[in-house]
Amino acid sequence: MKLSEHQIQNLIKQYLESQGWFVLRLNSGAVLTKRGQVVRLCPAGTPDLFCLKKGKCVFIEVKTAKNKVTLLQDHMLKIIEEHGAQTIIAYSLEDVIGSLE
Repeated sequence: MKLSEHQIQNLIKQYLESQGWFVLRLNSGAVLTKRGQVVRLCPAGTPDLFCLKKGKCVFIEVKTAKNKVTLLQDHMLKIIEEHGAQTIIAYSLEDVIGSLE
């Protein structure tokens, strides 16, 4: 059975939290309020997960096997790495486990 991107994110988040990581799900895009106002969230291209443990900062972009990182996502990952954080493109929980050990 193939997992959805959301399911993969949840597996990664649950695993990392069980290992003592602080994990936030980051949302990019915008939301329309009841009053018709547009609220901007994280910038487009922002990775899906922000993870922090004992001073180590990791951003994770989660994809399914059929999806690829967009140019905007790739650009954002490079900027994050330039600022000293680790980035991971994860198609599975195993991708994260292998990148953190």
